[in-house]
Amino acid sequence: MRAAWLLLPAVVLIGTPPARADVGPDQAQALTTELRDWLRGMAGPTATLPDLRATAEGDHYLLTVPLPALGGPDRDVTAKLRPLDANGVTGRWAADDIHLPADTTITAKVPPPKGEAEPAEMRLHVTIASQDSHAEIDPTLATASTLVTGLRGIAVDSETAGRLRSQRFDRYDQTLTLRPAADGKLDIDENGAAEGWKSAQELPNGRAMAVGARRLSGSAHVAGLDRSQAATLGPVLGALASAPTPDRNERLRALVVALHGLLTSVKFEETIEGMQVAVAGQGNAAIDRVQLGFDSAAPEGNLATDVSLGLDGLALPELSPTAASLAPKHLKLGVSLAGVSAEALNNLALAALTSGSNPTTLAPQIDALFADPGKTGGPRLGIDTLGFDIGPAQVEGHGSLVAISQTDVRGTARVTVTGFDALADQVRSDPQLQQALPFLILARGLARNEGNALIWDIVFTPTGLTVNGVDPRSLLQQKRQKRP
Repeated sequence: MRAAWLLLPAVVLIGTPPARADVGPDQAQALTTELRDWLRGMAGPTATLPDLRATAEGDHYLLTVPLPALGGPDRDVTAKLRPLDANGVTGRWAADDIHLPADTTITAKVPPPKGEAEPAEMRLHVTIASQDSHAEIDPTLATASTLVTGLRGIAVDSETAGRLRSQRFDRYDQTLTLRPAADGKLDIDENGAAEGWKSAQELPNGRAMAVGARRLSGSAHVAGLDRSQAATLGPVLGALASAPTPDRNERLRALVVALHGLLTSVKFEETIEGMQVAVAGQGNAAIDRVQLGFDSAAPEGNLATDVSLGLDGLALPELSPTAASLAPKHLKLGVSLAGVSAEALNNLALAALTSGSNPTTLAPQIDALFADPGKTGGPRLGIDTLGFDIGPAQVEGHGSLVAISQTDVRGTARVTVTGFDALADQVRSDPQLQQALPFLILARGLARNEGNALIWDIVFTPTGLTVNGVDPRSLLQQKRQKRP
């Protein structure tokens, strides 16, 4: 939900012109002209623009942005704009009573369903029971600007290719802040939460699925947004949306160029609490908490990205008692990617979008990803955190793979397990689980003891793999030789 609502704050906060001391018809007309000129610059010379207007109302302007592409009785975004002069600081604006269309319909073409050639039509109906949104803005962006959004009773109903989907949110709240950063760039902070989320839809196989959560919350931080480069995105995206199929790759190349160097770093975290999932004829699941994280930057031009996932309180009541006793109740996973030149990655994307590109023509760009391992350390994929339970056993692990070249990939990992013998005893005593016993016996034979834990140190090189210094293939060979 965050991505959709970030667009409106960006328009309100960045697109407001300098404040005016007086409010009157002439000033309202000048304000309208300035806003239209700004929007034209953002969207490009060929884009169709809304007929926005500002009218004088007492001590404020009423900004109205009609959206004719929408259907339904409410098609306008409105806000009351009032110039501020607080504590001797001039040039700031208050935007009060920001109102989104509260009963509207959107119709759009979407990619064709599987097995069909023609695009499908999606019809979306959105209603909002009540709204309370406002902002305080510095159009020069020399000081912080903040927008607060509050929505209640949100309903979203859609139909695509005859399949229905409905979503409900009891409430949604968001605070978005833009702050000036070095070199004329911007930092953006966002915090938001939704409560009472319910979703129901029909799957392509005809089954009904329902998903819900008590609360969804999250935060995001974007550092070093290049304002001038961000202004080029509107025309690029507009051209991409209207591009005929033969020109699409060229427009995608323009998008790659516009995105390269757009920001310094991005980070977000999401939490879902009290999640429920049910699929007709297949069962249901419950999760107390889901946590997602993403953090990406390119220090010194080298990509560094971290992704995390956490699950707590997973319950699968439809499983058999045997399967349920082994199903993980908790999971934590942290994955990282580093040592990749952002410039080389950008060049590879541009080359891949060139007409006639293939693995042979892309070989120089692929080789460039490994061109300077002394500087980048080589592309590195890390499993920085791994933890889960399986019956009475607790598993922890970490490791990494480094690519020195396309043919030289090496890595290390450590896996630690407590409660392994209790797990093996449970498997041995249950006929339904005994097919897993040979694997457990092999793993036990490769492990080393360290206190009450079993350890597996794994080393991977172009010449093979060892576990605690032993080649698993030799252990398997010994077992085969002992068989009568």
